Amino acid sequence: MNLETCSDLPSIISARRELTAQGYTLSDEILLLEGDRELRKQCVVAFAGDLQADYVTFHPDRQRLRNVYEVGYSGDGKLQLTETDSIAIENRNMGGKREYKRADFLSVAHFENLLARLYLSIPETDRSSIRLIEVDYMRTRNVVTNTIHRDFRDYVGIFCLQKHGQGAETHLYLDLDGKECAYKHVLSPGEVLLFRDENFYHFTTDLEAETENSLRDVFIIIFGD
Repeated sequence: MNLETCSDLPSIISARRELTAQGYTLSDEILLLEGDRELRKQCVVAFAGDLQADYVTFHPDRQRLRNVYEVGYSGDGKLQLTETDSIAIENRNMGGKREYKRADFLSVAHFENLLARLYLSIPETDRSSIRLIEVDYMRTRNVVTNTIHRDFRDYVGIFCLQKHGQGAETHLYLDLDGKECAYKHVLSPGEVLLFRDENFYHFTTDLEAETENSLRDVFIIIFGD
């Protein structure tokens, strides 16, 4: 099921039913969808060359690009997106303030549609509190995440753009110690995982390099206030 086929809330509901019938894992808290394969290729071409080192003392092999949008929705299936003045990350998990290069993600055709499809996949009762969408293009070559953690936002989406290598299995836990795993899945290129952040701690295992060119590129799309 391609997200581009779902243009409004009734279509999203219909798509959820169809995906459930096809064996996908769906709930109000976890949603696994098939993303736009052409979009992911376009994003790799457009942005991979601009990736910058990301907090090298903690993530020596991770790179990132970022943008943050204020979001509005008028009920027509389209979002009103405005870039925020600052895209810095402050006081999240590792603390401190981190500055990043701003990427023009909306310049890629259909990227805005991806954000709208994910937004509409969030239960309507939860959307009223969402004011911001944070988008991070992240590349890792070995260590994907160092710790089990939360992002302290409303919903988190992970859209796999490309993956060369084994491993990189995403786990959703009910506890910070990682003893109760509620869901786990290795995202393939084109797949999107969306989950309610406050209900889960998340972690992704290391990417197991097969060649010197092994890597994993994802969009981390965070919805919050």
